[in-house]
Amino acid sequence: MHLTIPVEPDADEARRWATEELAKSEYQTEPSTWLDSISRWIQDFINGFGDFGVGFSPGGTIAVIVVIAALIGLVVWLVMGPMRRSRAAAASAPVWEDDARSAEEMEAAARGAADRGDWDLAVTEIFRATVRKLDDRGVVDVADGMTADEAARAIGAAVPHEALAVNQVATDFDVARYGSGGLTSRAWERALSTYATLGSARRAAAVSEASA
Repeated sequence: MHLTIPVEPDADEARRWATEELAKSEYQTEPSTWLDSISRWIQDFINGFGDFGVGFSPGGTIAVIVVIAALIGLVVWLVMGPMRRSRAAAASAPVWEDDARSAEEMEAAARGAADRGDWDLAVTEIFRATVRKLDDRGVVDVADGMTADEAARAIGAAVPHEALAVNQVATDFDVARYGSGGLTSRAWERALSTYATLGSARRAAAVSEASA
C-alpha cells in the first residue's frame, strides 16, 4: 500500500514530524548526555505548543520544523567536532619533527615562553629539551618521530624513580601539542622540576650502564 505525506500538515502532524525527526539515529551521539538533554528539551518545547500551534499557517509550521532541524544539526556538528579532535589527541604526538635544535636552544625557548606566560609552549619545549639532553648523553636512544609517550617510557626505564613524573610531563606535552591546550604555570613548574632532576639523574644512569 503506497502512502503519501501531506504537503500541508496541521499542527498535530507537524509536532509528530518534528518528534520523529529528533528520534533519527543521526541525532543520537554517545556519550553526549547534555546533547540528549537538549533534544528532550526541544521535544518538550514542541509538545508544549498545544493548541497554540493551531494558529500557525501550514507554511509557517513547515518553516518551524526546518529551523529546528537545522539547529539540531548545528548542535550535532559542534559536538562531533570536539569529539573527533579528542580522539585524534588520544594518540601521542611526536617529540621532534625535523627539529635540529640543541637541548640548550630548546631550554632557552621554553624559558622565553614561560616569561611570556605561554605555558603550553613552555612545557612542550622543556620536554623536548629533556628528551634531547638525555638522548645526547646516551641515557636514552630517541629516533626522529618517536612520540612523547614512547620517549617517556624509554626515560622511565632508564631512570625508574622519575618514571611517574616524566609520564605526567609527556601527557601535558600531548595536551598542549595536539589536545585542547590550556596548561597552567603548575604544569610548567612540574616539567621544569623534572628537567632539573633528570639533569643530575642522567649521569648516574649512564654510569650504571657503563659499569654493568
